Amino acid sequence: MPFPNKVTTYSESVISKFPNILSSLANGGETVLDLYQISKKNDKDLTASSFVEALDCLFYLKKIKYDENGGFILLC
Repeated sequence: MPFPNKVTTYSESVISKFPNILSSLANGGETVLDLYQISKKNDKDLTASSFVEALDCLFYLKKIKYDENGGFILLC
């Protein structure tokens, strides 16, 4: 999981993916696949692995939660 440092720039880091994902969730919950597709439209460099890493970080930071009943990712 790349974090910004002397070698990795902010735009190459997982932290740069946060605003895109969070803004995609601003209108309501999305399924994981829908959220990935929306986020991919806004960030052409987004890969599946960097998307999952960003979701992991956002979950541990308690910025998003997963609704097991509906299968949606929601803002906290």
